[in-house]
Amino acid sequence: TGPGSEHRPQATAPTVPPARMVPFPTETVSPSVARPESSVTATGYRSSVPASPRPPRPPRAHGVPAVDAQVGRRPPRPIVPVLAGLMWLVVGIIALVTFTASWKYVVGIVAIGVGLLFLRGGITALVRQDARRSSR
Repeated sequence: TGPGSEHRPQATAPTVPPARMVPFPTETVSPSVARPESSVTATGYRSSVPASPRPPRPPRAHGVPAVDAQVGRRPPRPIVPVLAGLMWLVVGIIALVTFTASWKYVVGIVAIGVGLLFLRGGITALVRQDARRSSR
């Protein structure tokens, strides 16, 4: 056996009296036998106070929402992601050309990939905005 095995922590630990145990309620309540004049609380005991009825829900709105309704935050102008994408492309090309370490390819390819993602999002937004303007 290893070092420290001669110590027995259970022999030196102080004894702690057991916690007070509370038995479960003896009366079990099934939903089919529930009395209407009382309700069952979270602890399982019956309460003599009747449960308050739920307020009625407002009716759901049916129909088509207004055409110009905008829910949430408005999207940015489509030129912002296009400019960000061009910036990332320039950074990637500069990293590929000017860095001398062997990891320049990793930095350049990641920057160019991020730039292409921004360009795709910005161009898609531009096309959708133009289609929306032409349909009005």
